[in-house]
Amino acid sequence: MRAGHAAVRDRDLPFPAELRLCLLNPLHGPASATRRLELPGEGSARARPVCSACAAALAARDSASEVQSAVHVVQTVGARLLCLRASGSGRLAAREPYHRVPGPLGARHGTGRGASLTADQIVRRVREQLGVH
Repeated sequence: MRAGHAAVRDRDLPFPAELRLCLLNPLHGPASATRRLELPGEGSARARPVCSACAAALAARDSASEVQSAVHVVQTVGARLLCLRASGSGRLAAREPYHRVPGPLGARHGTGRGASLTADQIVRRVREQLGVH
């Protein structure tokens, strides 16, 4: 969303098709940093692209112990991760992390560093879903 607004606002600036988006919530816009994160339901922490706001929220306090830092990261990921209901599910359906829900934001090939979502991928997926080519 922010990436789209930026492209419209700054028409004279080039808009990279491979713009990496924040892995915690692609609606946050472009990723500006990477952080070691473990997403819910995934086995191990890996370097993942995040926006500047998420990077700041994930920053551990200087005086925090290793355990306190780990708890802080888990709580921050839980609070900032975009969760959605599957299309067609009822209002009482549980929300799932966006990358697990089928649709334009779904992570078809995992959520590792090399599989981060780009603005171009979202546009192509929405066009496919709507039958617009």
